[in-house]
Amino acid sequence: MAALGATLIVLAGALHGCNARGGPDRVIVSGKVSYNGQPVHEGRLRFIPLAETTGPVSIAFIKDGSYSTADAGGVPVGHHRAEILAYDPAELASRQPGFGQPAPRQLLPAKYNKNSQLSVEIAAGGKQLVHDFDLER
Repeated sequence: MAALGATLIVLAGALHGCNARGGPDRVIVSGKVSYNGQPVHEGRLRFIPLAETTGPVSIAFIKDGSYSTADAGGVPVGHHRAEILAYDPAELASRQPGFGQPAPRQLLPAKYNKNSQLSVEIAAGGKQLVHDFDLER
């Protein structure tokens, strides 16, 4: 049991040190998302690093028109493609929980998600960035 505890402490230290030494710098990004002047009530926002940017994809959930990447630890510094998905809250509420469900109906055009050309530049040196997405048909 003591060996397991020591292993967990070493692993936790290694993970913490990895972020401090070699992980990408991150910035907490938050803001509003609207479509045709109305808030996106339910959805997901993905920041996908482009070729010159290193780091993982960062995901934020959109709730009542707002999002924040704080729960994901922020977005790596650099240039990202943004993909935005929006769902009908009533459809989500009526779904049965579990795997094997079809994907919920997408409310936004593909130009904002699978064919997105939206981009965001995350500058070094900041702790937080507010970036709103005002989408139109």
